[in-house]
Amino acid sequence: MARIDPNDVRYAWFAHALQEAERPAILSAQVNYALAGANEWRHEPSLAALESSALRFYLSASPNGESHALVAEKPASMSLTETVDLRDRTDVGWRPAQELVLGEIQSQGGAVFMTEPFDEPVDAAGRLRGELDFTINKYDVDLVVMLYELTSDGEYVKLFEPAFSFRASYARDRVHRRLLQAGVRQQLPFQSERMVGRQLAAGSRLVLTLGINKRADQQINYGGTHDVSEESIDDAGAPTRIRWHEGSFIEIPAQRRNQSEAR
Repeated sequence: MARIDPNDVRYAWFAHALQEAERPAILSAQVNYALAGANEWRHEPSLAALESSALRFYLSASPNGESHALVAEKPASMSLTETVDLRDRTDVGWRPAQELVLGEIQSQGGAVFMTEPFDEPVDAAGRLRGELDFTINKYDVDLVVMLYELTSDGEYVKLFEPAFSFRASYARDRVHRRLLQAGVRQQLPFQSERMVGRQLAAGSRLVLTLGINKRADQQINYGGTHDVSEESIDDAGAPTRIRWHEGSFIEIPAQRRNQSEAR
């Protein structure tokens, strides 16, 4: 069972670190995590070892306007445009749902992409990473990424909380700001700070939402060249418009269940 008493683990660790007691089994490696869904603890010597195997999915636009797809093969072409008016305050009171399990995804989350159902359980554990291939009409943007497991019962289970939000101009370098090129197709690699740890059941789908952050309770990036903290709604200008291209993909460190059992 994955449920533990954290106080017991802390005292056992202090005894190991300070009194040379035996290292507690639940902290037997450098990376120790609970795999939700499987309800068990896993142990890896490093993040590199944990993330050595990954599933890659490309963003693919749906021609009928419904949920878009996450596909294993790069599409021959793809053009999907998202437009957000950062001056619009009609949704000023909106906040994301706090529940970990939802009956539906909120439309403010952005574009929705999903895989086909998995034919066997998949152990997803590690940090989300990927590369966005896009054209934008601004010099910067704050993006929000969220992952869900869509179960065969129709429930959306959050794979991390809160959503992964990042400023595009700092995605490559956390210290030095690198502005985007307005009107130019470009690629932007990213990697989340939090890790996922869940066994996706057979019949479930992986769901991604990708959108522009305009929450009223957070700093809004209007996409100019100035320091974001010095911008105001007067700097918003034209609505932010992003066109996603076929090179956009995500990678989720994961193993098929039979692979992990063979280790």
